[in-house]
Amino acid sequence: MIRVVMILALLIVAFSMTPATADAQAPYTFTLIADQVSCAFPCEGYLPGLAVNAGGTVAFKGCVGPSPARRCGIVAGRGRALTVIAGLKANLGRGQIEAGPFDWVSPPAINDLGIVAFYGCDQTRGCGLYLGRSGLTLLLVAEREPWSGVGSQLWSPGMSLSTVVFWGCRGQECGIFQLGSRGFTLVAANAAGLFSVNEAGTVAYSKCDDGGCHIFTNRNGATTLIADVLWRPGTFGPNVPAIDAADNVTFMSCRDARCEDGWSILLRRPGGPVTSLVETSRFGGSIFGPMIGSGRVAFYGCADGCGLFRGPDPLTDGILVDGDLLLGATVAGICCFGPPFIFVLENEDLNEKGQIGVWATLSDGRSVIVRADPVRRR
Repeated sequence: MIRVVMILALLIVAFSMTPATADAQAPYTFTLIADQVSCAFPCEGYLPGLAVNAGGTVAFKGCVGPSPARRCGIVAGRGRALTVIAGLKANLGRGQIEAGPFDWVSPPAINDLGIVAFYGCDQTRGCGLYLGRSGLTLLLVAEREPWSGVGSQLWSPGMSLSTVVFWGCRGQECGIFQLGSRGFTLVAANAAGLFSVNEAGTVAYSKCDDGGCHIFTNRNGATTLIADVLWRPGTFGPNVPAIDAADNVTFMSCRDARCEDGWSILLRRPGGPVTSLVETSRFGGSIFGPMIGSGRVAFYGCADGCGLFRGPDPLTDGILVDGDLLLGATVAGICCFGPPFIFVLENEDLNEKGQIGVWATLSDGRSVIVRADPVRRR
């Protein structure tokens, strides 16, 4: 145990670019992170699995470059050169050249030091929870006794400045675990791997039991109930809570038990009540993926067009929406890599500076990842 904690601490210490901007769309400008982006097989519906840290570095799972010379895996950049953090092995049948030793990687998490956490498998080291930066990777929690099922729920792990959060089983004990200075801590037993973590190490997660579904936070071992929520049985996956540096938590809840009257995006500030930010009735019945940074919430919604919004009015609160100008073309779609992958999960992320990493297709056929940078008014 002491050895594992020391390795984590040493790695974080050891792991301790003018961007090209596109069309200005006040109050945001857009920085091109990656061009010619495609999905890394297998193409799960929530790809490309974006994460953005406070420095504006965007990490994602995908392929970059044209076929037959695509490099695939976990890639990171902030507006200039891209770095392959954890590369996938060659697959010439998919136009994929050798980029690294991994057979499979999950979507990543990234902290403010630029360290990436992900689940992965390679033939030499095996499967488990990995950390990586600048092409160097470390197997932190191996898929062997006493651990099993590490990352088996396919959701990305979480990463703060000093802790890593992941899903797995230790013996007969399954749930969300946190590894930090105190070693391994069970954050939530029998909870699904649906969680987020801020840089202070506070974990926000969802959990359903016989009494319904709930949103909790856990900070230094102390658990707080944020809200009881209503959600459609068997479809809790889209309702992953998001948390910012001040422990503000945003999440979704249905307006009735059957979710026939739509749902809302809600916000809970520490010590305050739960407040409603936006409802499906304003967005044609579709709002998903709320994100939060410095108390500001952004989300995916569909009104006259689908895209990213920062408030309840689809006419005035758009960030990047179908038909907007971007990189000399217009936005043809935001979300996923195309049919039938319609889930918005993990395709956008928001940091404490209000920067948003997002994937989009353009009218000229390109698939790009950009960062929306808020314009600072003087």
